Amino acid sequence: MNYTLQFRDIWRNFDFFIEGFFNTLWLSIVAMLIAVIIGTMIAVARDSKIKTLRLLSSIYVEVIRNTPLLIQIWLLYFGLGEVGIQIPALACGLISLALNTAAYTAEILRAGFEAVSKGIREASASLGMTTWQTYKVAIFPLGFRAVLPALCNMTIQCLLASSLLSTLGINELTNQATRIASKTFRTFEAYIVIAVIYILITLGITSTFNLITKKMKGSLH
Repeated sequence: MNYTLQFRDIWRNFDFFIEGFFNTLWLSIVAMLIAVIIGTMIAVARDSKIKTLRLLSSIYVEVIRNTPLLIQIWLLYFGLGEVGIQIPALACGLISLALNTAAYTAEILRAGFEAVSKGIREASASLGMTTWQTYKVAIFPLGFRAVLPALCNMTIQCLLASSLLSTLGINELTNQATRIASKTFRTFEAYIVIAVIYILITLGITSTFNLITKKMKGSLH
């Protein structure tokens, strides 16, 4: 059976992809920013001297990392709906994506913070710095710099994971491709287009992080 690729109907509906592109982009960026904030707090909590904080943060990380994102989305949207807590699909998708990414980001950041030498910590303590001041002045800057490549990969994973939000009917790239495919009956072509768009976005993310890394290295000289 011969199949001929035909993109004519796809181009006629390209506005769907444009909407999906911007929705995917802002959802991924906002989710990643939230994930970095929450992940930083969790990473610090896991290194805390308070046993309760260490326990709670460890439970959060293990529960999130050992359950599929799709299940987390459904639990948040349909599960809470069963007990009378209604969350709009868009908010639910953003929260689910951010909380899921935060657990992985926390482990990345914890590794970066632990990589900061004990000598720096001891020097900060000898200067009379509090724990917060030590984190702010030394551990955060050095720790984040050490894990920039890993954060780049995590940002890409966050972007790709956003495709699961299509299950809630959110008009991100994957959902838009599905809509176009059902409208034009050109399924293969529709998914080829979004595959290319995803690749272009990930290349843009990688280039951005590479630029940030070069600037940070340049500032050290």
